[in-house]
Amino acid sequence: MAMYRNREKAIRDWNDSINSAIKDGVQQGEQRVNMLYERLLQENRGSEIPKAIADPAFRTKRFNEYGI
Repeated sequence: MAMYRNREKAIRDWNDSINSAIKDGVQQGEQRVNMLYERLLQENRGSEIPKAIADPAFRTKRFNEYGI
């Protein structure tokens, strides 16, 4: 019975770790996108934001351009 509880706890701990990592990744992605939009606005390139939203390749180019 103790082995079962230990295994159950290990699975819960693993799931918690995975969920936490996913949450952190989402937050980092949001920060990255917001940084890009801020930079575009600062440089009067706000008109590029809709394209950055719609076109992943364009967005990646801008991330690379700004080192984000």
